Amino acid sequence: MVFVCTVIMVILSLMWEISQPVDGTFIDLSEKHQMELIEKYVQERQLLSELKQRQLAINQQDGVQNLYGEEAFFQGHANILPDARIGESNFNVSKHLQENPHVIIQRKKHIDVTDKQINNETGTEIQKPKAKTKLKRVKYYDPNQGKIVYKPVIVEDKEIEGGAGHCRVYDLSGNLTENYDCIQLKVEPSTPICLYPDEMDVHISRHLREEGIWEPHIVDHFQKVLSLDSEMVVIDIGANIGQYTLIAASMGHRVIAVEPYANNIKHLQKAAQIGGLLDKITVLQNAISDSRKKYFLKLWPDNQGGVSLVMENPNPDSEKPPSVSTMYMDDLLEVITFNKALIKIDIEGHEHRAFLYSSKFFRKVSVPYIFMEWMKLRKYYGSEITNTEDKLLTQKLVTFLLELGYHAYSSVTMEKLDPKWWESWTDDIIWKHDFLAYS
Repeated sequence: MVFVCTVIMVILSLMWEISQPVDGTFIDLSEKHQMELIEKYVQERQLLSELKQRQLAINQQDGVQNLYGEEAFFQGHANILPDARIGESNFNVSKHLQENPHVIIQRKKHIDVTDKQINNETGTEIQKPKAKTKLKRVKYYDPNQGKIVYKPVIVEDKEIEGGAGHCRVYDLSGNLTENYDCIQLKVEPSTPICLYPDEMDVHISRHLREEGIWEPHIVDHFQKVLSLDSEMVVIDIGANIGQYTLIAASMGHRVIAVEPYANNIKHLQKAAQIGGLLDKITVLQNAISDSRKKYFLKLWPDNQGGVSLVMENPNPDSEKPPSVSTMYMDDLLEVITFNKALIKIDIEGHEHRAFLYSSKFFRKVSVPYIFMEWMKLRKYYGSEITNTEDKLLTQKLVTFLLELGYHAYSSVTMEKLDPKWWESWTDDIIWKHDFLAYS
């Protein structure tokens, strides 16, 4: 009988304890337990007071003002009432214990909000490892001022990806000491263009020197589109030595030319200087891709238009192999102050990756026409049974542009192309938007 009564009393006691409010304000403690808790609290406060005095002394010695406040200081060191179970998270402990000695104060979680921590054993400051930094003079295009500006920026000691964000604006105002062979393009209005020696550029420069124009059928469509809207801006991705950039600028259009290879940019710069077109052209020394990183440039001794991106240094014997910072197409918004543009893109089979991060761009900018090289992309098809990454990404590009309202047309015949047979499309195509196309 005694055993049964004892069990009942224990159960009732447990039920009473479980039924108490979770804030702990009604937990009844014995007088002895209260005194033990208060004694522990007093000891803890004394320790914290000593640590605080050491912190203040170190701050005064270093000439650093203590801006963190008592609560922030305690967050790094508080261990108030270590056997507390529940209760309030509050640093007004003294007031609480005086008014409500039965309240259990919950331990504060460690949240480091200061730049300094104190070693509890030695009282010395624990220095956090700091990233090495350096002062860089960053060049970028300020749309508010409408020009290239500079500002000093303290950055971590690592490769800066470019400009105010990722766009690396090339300064076209510098003097060029190189001598280039420059001719007049056979277009109206005429514009100069500067060429490589034939043996260094057997395709574009040689053809321009012999014929006076490169891809005349595409240039014809290009100029027709620009003539429809004098405010149309041109985004020339893979500008090379600048034929399309220079033609658009000579027609009075503003151009953003994206070109990774510095030697190509210098040829474009020289021609723009001769033609008085510098105020129309902004050059970004970047490559547009599906990542933001550093790539090496693979060069060809006889084809300056065949520059491509590779991960590993193709010239390990070179002390300074040419490289470039890649960016997303969305990053073009860093330098864009307009809402309508024509895109010309020719980046040696990398087009399918360039559009992977472009949704923000197309939401901000209306693009009625996209002139695109397709010769290398169609080769990714392979066969019906192959499913390489390049093939899948090319199909994704086709689907993406179709969903945006574009249809592909042959740059030769201007016939509409069947998206199911993109592996047989012509070398160059023109994507026209459903609502903004000319016939």
